Amino acid sequence: MSSCAAPGLVSDLNSFHVKVFDALPAPTFVVGDDVCIIDFNFAAAKFLNRVPGDWIGQRGGEVLKCVHAVETLEGCGHAPACSDCTLRNSMNEAFGTGKTVRRVCRMDLERDAKTTAVDFLVTIALIESEAEAVALLMLEDVSELAALV
Repeated sequence: MSSCAAPGLVSDLNSFHVKVFDALPAPTFVVGDDVCIIDFNFAAAKFLNRVPGDWIGQRGGEVLKCVHAVETLEGCGHAPACSDCTLRNSMNEAFGTGKTVRRVCRMDLERDAKTTAVDFLVTIALIESEAEAVALLMLEDVSELAALV
């Protein structure tokens, strides 16, 4: 598994903005341009059912347990399948254009020792930061809706 540097962002856990962030019902992360997890909301912690300290500084595919993240020693973003990853390509587009990107993304995730295809509505919005470029990454599970189409 890889680890990536997180910018020096400090959160005041009692601030209004953190309370708003935690109130969002969808798993939401603050990420760097290589999809490195910098921060997360309560829904993300609940969705992942993991100790948050274990995944700060890791890439999104590793945290979500994408099956392709373990195909190479370099981790998320380096397997052959990663070049077609909608999440990673949407992240590159958002950072490249500065525009908010919303797309449906199918990911093969490891769940209960088996591979499960999950459809996410991915929203990526850049956040202005003096430390370095970061984005808000929201993942809404739309698997049931996708199955109806």
